[in-house]
Amino acid sequence: MNFQVTVLKVLVSYPDGLAVMADLKRDMAILATSGRDWAERVKR
Repeated sequence: MNFQVTVLKVLVSYPDGLAVMADLKRDMAILATSGRDWAERVKR
């Protein structure tokens, strides 16, 4: 999984693109364990 792309994709879902670190970590953990679907989407 491309870490930078994942961070950007998570931040775009927040108002003004800002999130506290705890929220960012939580959302990234959810995506990382969501299976192949997310890994395939990040590659696009």
